[in-house]
Amino acid sequence: MQNQPNISPENLNKLVQMAASKLGTTPDYLMSSLQSGKLENVIQDKAAAQNLKAMMADPGKAQSALNSAGMQEMLKKFMK
Repeated sequence: MQNQPNISPENLNKLVQMAASKLGTTPDYLMSSLQSGKLENVIQDKAAAQNLKAMMADPGKAQSALNSAGMQEMLKKFMK
C-alpha cells in the first residue's frame, strides 16, 4: 500500500489552483490531467511533464518537494 503525502484537501486545491494559473489552464483541467497521468496535455515541456509524473507517482518524492524550502516559501506567499 502506498503512503499518501500528508496534504489536506484544502492545501491540495490551493496548489492546483496556483499551478494551473502558472500553466495557463484551469484547476479542473490540471487535476484531471494529473489523475489521468496525461500531463503532456498541460505541460508542453516533455521533460518537465515526465519529471512531474515521476514525482506524483512516488509519494516520498512528492512529500520532499512539498517540504522543500522553495515550496514552503511559495506556499507562504500564496497563503497571504
